[in-house]
Amino acid sequence: MGRKATLVVLVRHGERLDEADRFAWQQMRTHETQYDPPLTKTGYKQSSLAAKKVLQQLANSGAPPVTTIYSSPTARTLGTAAAMAQEVGVSRVLPAYGLNCCAAAKMTGVASKYWGPPTEATMRGVACSWPPLQDAKEVNQRNRSERGFVQSLQELASAHGEESVIMVSHREGIWEVLQHFGRRPHKEYCSTHYLWYDHDSQKLTLWDPDKDPAESDAAGPRSGAKTATTDLGAILAKGQGRLALKGTHGRKLWQTPGVRDLWVEGGEIHPGEVIELCSSPQASEGDEGDFVLVRKENGIEGWTKVRNLSSAVLPEAIECRRMAGRMVPEALKALAN
Repeated sequence: MGRKATLVVLVRHGERLDEADRFAWQQMRTHETQYDPPLTKTGYKQSSLAAKKVLQQLANSGAPPVTTIYSSPTARTLGTAAAMAQEVGVSRVLPAYGLNCCAAAKMTGVASKYWGPPTEATMRGVACSWPPLQDAKEVNQRNRSERGFVQSLQELASAHGEESVIMVSHREGIWEVLQHFGRRPHKEYCSTHYLWYDHDSQKLTLWDPDKDPAESDAAGPRSGAKTATTDLGAILAKGQGRLALKGTHGRKLWQTPGVRDLWVEGGEIHPGEVIELCSSPQASEGDEGDFVLVRKENGIEGWTKVRNLSSAVLPEAIECRRMAGRMVPEALKALAN
């Protein structure tokens, strides 16, 4: 990039204990820690490996070195940040409220009693500043908007120069970023995404370090390919196709899977309305079930529960039925003659 820019390496945390070993988590959790599971041993290994890959990617592309590591103030993200810090040679992790975009934080607030200073077991010898950076009230307000997480990333990046910074966060924020750039959500632990923050435009640009920098896009379009199958399971597995809302009641689109009262403005879908599927099923926090990202014909996107959907009757199928309805009487008439 010809102008002053900061490279943001956005990373999802490693494997969390409650998803890997539910029984072990039930044995150790308390009321205060119910939304704050730690990493597993595998999670720490994933984090170290992710850091090594980041270092290799930056070296291969000639990007500036990592100078700072930010983290959401949860045990799983701070543990991930600590493991990465040891690999990249950064001595301190900086927690930031704006990176706490998980479903629980959106429901209870980023500075609630469920998150406190990390333990030695979490940080493993790496220093951690406390309290977290950024204003909690402003972040809570941002988290109620559809692009609040993107704004938090921009705010953190604006404090840096021509350098690379790692920001460890949650899948919900990464989903928001990918959706912002027209990309498909996914759910891999320690997934890594590269974004340039341009200080002149004050905007982020998604970057694929395996491509020429000139090929980076600010709003890459989704693939317009459609699948002709009407099998619901096959469409969901592929994460692409056309579905319809079943039942007799309309449904609001969710901004964040599992977080009630945060609805997409103008995003209600109606019974029988055909919508485009933009992701495979993603699990939500709590007992709300699996969600998928969908797009209405007017371009509005949001999340809805998988159980509310059915396969859509495609126009081609409707035309075939109409033609069949015409052909059968004509065939019977011909036989009669």
